[in-house]
Amino acid sequence: MSTITEPVRKRLKPGDLIRIALDPTVGSETQKTRPCIVMTEQALNAVSRTIIVVPLSTGGGPIMRLFPVLDPTQNDCGMQGSAVLTQMRALDPVARQGQLLGRITDPAFLEAVRVNLAAALGITTDLLDPR
Repeated sequence: MSTITEPVRKRLKPGDLIRIALDPTVGSETQKTRPCIVMTEQALNAVSRTIIVVPLSTGGGPIMRLFPVLDPTQNDCGMQGSAVLTQMRALDPVARQGQLLGRITDPAFLEAVRVNLAAALGITTDLLDPR
């Protein structure tokens, strides 16, 4: 586990797993320090001080069944939990003193997160390629 510095942030890529403080929060936003999946592309992370992440949670509740579930065998650091798509956010991993944990090793899981996130946001192929 290594602390995320500027050079490390610039190399982050989709599927990297980080631990980061999500506080301060308000209302129903996911709180505490949690593992998160980096979703932004490395080229963007190299020039932006913020990254977009999806937090992981082992919590229950009816909404959790809607989210992709990460199994410890699908990453190189033994993380598990549901990818809480409705809690996606942009964060500054350096200012929040995030830590790089590892990365997702199962491309099918990362693709499932992307597809489900696109669906949740209403992003369709028509929007991406309007021809």
